[in-house]
Amino acid sequence: MNATSADIEKTFKEQDVRSLRRDGISSSTWQVIDYSGIIAHIMSPEMRELHKLEKLWNNADVIDIKNLKHKNNCVKMNNINQ
Repeated sequence: MNATSADIEKTFKEQDVRSLRRDGISSSTWQVIDYSGIIAHIMSPEMRELHKLEKLWNNADVIDIKNLKHKNNCVKMNNINQ
């Protein structure tokens, strides 16, 4: 889980985008990284099943973070429906 969080942060950092807040970084079940308009939830399979965030956010756009562009630390989403 820590490796996944680190990889997400590395990818955003390469785009010069910093997180606003991180929570649960020492947790082995759920970590959250807040990028303002994008929230990354990294969960264990058990927590994912318990909270069912996919059901809660089933109408939200799925984005590939490699398609993000930024300007002045604001994230702009390009091709979000791919």
